[in-house]
Amino acid sequence: MRSILFIVLPLSAALARAEVLTFTNATGSGLWSNPANWQPTQLPGAEDDVIIPAGLVSRVDLPIIVRSVNADGTLEIRNTLNIQEHSVFAGSATIAADIQGSGNLIMLGVVRWNSGSLQGDGITFFADSSSLSINTTSPHRVERVLEIFGQCFVDHATLTILRPQGLLRIGDSGHVRMINATIQSESADPGDTEAFVIAGLLEASEGTCSITTPFINSGRLLSRASLTMNPGPVNIGPERRLSGGCWETADAGTMSLPIAPLGLDGDATIKISGTGTSPSLYGSLRRIDGSIEVDTLLPALVINSGAANRTEVSGRIRVTGDSLVSFSTGLNLADTALLELQPSFERPCITALNSVTAAVALRGTLNIIAPSFIPDVCQEAIAIITGAGSADSITGSLDTVLSPPFAPDQPYYYTALAFEGPAVDAIASINNSPADWDRNGSVDGDDTIAFFADWDANQGDINGDGGSDSDDVISYFTRFENGC
Repeated sequence: MRSILFIVLPLSAALARAEVLTFTNATGSGLWSNPANWQPTQLPGAEDDVIIPAGLVSRVDLPIIVRSVNADGTLEIRNTLNIQEHSVFAGSATIAADIQGSGNLIMLGVVRWNSGSLQGDGITFFADSSSLSINTTSPHRVERVLEIFGQCFVDHATLTILRPQGLLRIGDSGHVRMINATIQSESADPGDTEAFVIAGLLEASEGTCSITTPFINSGRLLSRASLTMNPGPVNIGPERRLSGGCWETADAGTMSLPIAPLGLDGDATIKISGTGTSPSLYGSLRRIDGSIEVDTLLPALVINSGAANRTEVSGRIRVTGDSLVSFSTGLNLADTALLELQPSFERPCITALNSVTAAVALRGTLNIIAPSFIPDVCQEAIAIITGAGSADSITGSLDTVLSPPFAPDQPYYYTALAFEGPAVDAIASINNSPADWDRNGSVDGDDTIAFFADWDANQGDINGDGGSDSDDVISYFTRFENGC
């Protein structure tokens, strides 16, 4: 009987030790190390659940192990905090020491990570509502799973993923902005490719940014600054084809992939816009089965296909604004190719797809997308496809789609020439010239004859005042003399 009591009594004492401790900050110091700041009046232990009420500031100033932490108030982690079970930080937090343990940690508020490591078997999860700021040069080490579904800023900092436990994942709604920052990994396995996953948005916002760990992009990678990637994404397979995800530059951004030549798979998209696009942005792009969207200022974007190889296109190329996409060694458009050209009327009005050397085959569908509104001024937009070299080698046929369709009474006309034959100078033109009265694409004597025929029938109101009179004649010949 004495031996039974010897076993039961310590067990009862251990069960009594597991408590919920509420931080009161009775002393005003905010220190976890002072028992007077807790209710009941004792320090938390490994079996205790800790509660930090809203409105209170608490500071972890000693290494401590707890079962869980639920913090609605402010939490400052200044010493090692080991959490064993599921915990929630709903308020604000500052991390300046290691967080350890097997407990999952949910972040709902604003978190500033100054230094320290995230360690252990648990997951640190930043929810949609959260904001994470990493903006010091102190070491920031990810040694557990870190998932970001909210906003994250990595500013003049290096984020290191330690394998095999460390994993950084940007969730579908996550947005990570890099400013003069680096994301890297350390692994004993040279074949390790699972340290970093982008399912949401990773943006290189300012300065010089780099990713020096293998990563997978199934979301969107956007560069508004200088972004280098080495060894590059796992999306580039053994056959040197880029698959999955969106790869985008904007403003003065540049992005360099270390492998060339490349093919673009059907599930991958490249978007290029802004003023800083480099002609060698993606190196040699030999095949396009996916989608390329271009809206850049001149100079033109040049796509190289490597040596004398032509770029094979079976996917979609969309050129908006007044951009020019030039293929340095020619292009072959398959039957499934879709070309979308959309002039803007905001700059010199030309949207073009060009082949520096002769294009062997132009097939597929050409979609000319005109703006819904064109200012009432004398200007013209031309969507063109040109080819240099031997014109006889340009063959094929393009099905032309007008989008939106145009009615004859609209204040501009639209001419589309389906390509077929040895050479083409312009595929389609949109003209807003009132002097081109017969809408045949040129201003000439036939327009004068057609105008006066309508003027005599009281249908020559060119200035919009409701009638055909001498003012309309003056307006017509003014436009005619100006060639528009």
